[in-house]
Amino acid sequence: MKIKTKEEAVEQFRITSIQEAAMKVIARKGYELATMNAIAEEAGVAKGTIYLYFESREDLLKKTGESAFGELNGLVTAAIDSHPDLEGRLGAVVRANLGFFEENREFFRIYLAFADRACEFQKRAHHPLYRDYLQTLTRLLEDAIVRNEARKVEPHRAAVLIGAMLRGMVLQRLADREKTDLDADVEFIVSVLLNGLEKVRNRS
Repeated sequence: MKIKTKEEAVEQFRITSIQEAAMKVIARKGYELATMNAIAEEAGVAKGTIYLYFESREDLLKKTGESAFGELNGLVTAAIDSHPDLEGRLGAVVRANLGFFEENREFFRIYLAFADRACEFQKRAHHPLYRDYLQTLTRLLEDAIVRNEARKVEPHRAAVLIGAMLRGMVLQRLADREKTDLDADVEFIVSVLLNGLEKVRNRS
């Protein structure tokens, strides 16, 4: 592993500080009002300093989102590796997603700002980080099918469905006036994923 020089460490610190400032400004003012001037003031640097590392405001916000999404991908992979069975893995994945966005609400505002644009799903579907995220969920389902823990479904489409479900629940949790219990939401989502909505019939 390459050891960073002092200059590289300082540069990385400045980039991280600027990205954190961008998320704080978006949290307070919203995406459209997050100007480079406001971000520079929040970061305590001159606006020209930001342009040393980012070509534009769009470039800054795009890379900020990518950095955070890369972190989420790592958490999801670790969550899957931490459990041996489908139920445990699903629970860990759901918790990783809900917990991440709970702690990074500013990033989710960036995510939504991009997602709400025209044809954004098509763009997101082809983004390497989003593809990696879906591929991780797909492998989870493929493994469960091989081990007879899940019925035979098309794993990639099921992964897209799970991703959409998690996004919707994150939106709901952020919109709730009263903070809902994380454990209860994790249990609810896993129950729906494993059992569906079909009423249990008496098979006797």
